[in-house]
Amino acid sequence: MKYTLKEIQFLNDNYSKLGCKVCADKLNRSYGGISWKARGLNLKVSKKTILKNHKRIWEERIIKYKVNQNNFINCSTPEVAYILGLLWADGHIRQIGYTNEIQLENIKKDTDIFYPIFLKTGNWRILFRQRENRQEQGLIRTSNKLLASFLIENNYGPHNIKSADKILSLIPDNLHQYWFRGLIDGDGCWYLNIKNSCRQFSLAGSYEQNWLYFENLLSKLNIKFSIKRIKNKRNSSSYIRSFGRKNLIKLGNYIYQNYEQDKIGLDRKYNKFIEIKNS
Repeated sequence: MKYTLKEIQFLNDNYSKLGCKVCADKLNRSYGGISWKARGLNLKVSKKTILKNHKRIWEERIIKYKVNQNNFINCSTPEVAYILGLLWADGHIRQIGYTNEIQLENIKKDTDIFYPIFLKTGNWRILFRQRENRQEQGLIRTSNKLLASFLIENNYGPHNIKSADKILSLIPDNLHQYWFRGLIDGDGCWYLNIKNSCRQFSLAGSYEQNWLYFENLLSKLNIKFSIKRIKNKRNSSSYIRSFGRKNLIKLGNYIYQNYEQDKIGLDRKYNKFIEIKNS
């Protein structure tokens, strides 16, 4: 259909600042038709408009993310708090260019337990791979720019050595137990050796790790602890640990309150705590 003088005048006045799609919508014409007519009139979209439209398209795409970042930005459920703790321990956030990936890789038997918890917060992808002389691995992942940015802003990310106070300040106090449960399922270890009368809990990290957030928890629970840092040719790490049945019961009772009802986490770690408690 032939373009009217009014339509041509509209394109001359607005094509540069509105762009092809908006003009097509305003004139009830096809995108291809407007693009063809604009070329005939030697009209071009301004660079400012191009950048603005790219931003709008990106924002429209964000709405379609399979995992809603607002569930994590406004943490209000045990599952979200647990996942945030787990990602602090073992998560990998990659934000390079247009890549904004959040990943968690573990042995398959643990991934099989984690995945249903992740699915309660959105449609995460799951992949498996088998490498020679290694246990089968499971990878839970999603791509979400806003979620990746939120995590990095709160000190998640590669080579993280900061204290977790910032993210904990955004999580309601009644959900902190789940964040620490996720952390312990990722990096914590309950150890029992009855023969040597050894009952121990330890949490591992990098040599420069700031343990203040965990020190605060243990002090709040009146639990004795120590911090050790190791640096040599073979190893560079640190860990915070506590000994003794009474200390460990205090910690486990806090971490695993309501575990029998919610079943959020790794049974094998909970069961090891119960062994220590009953030993």
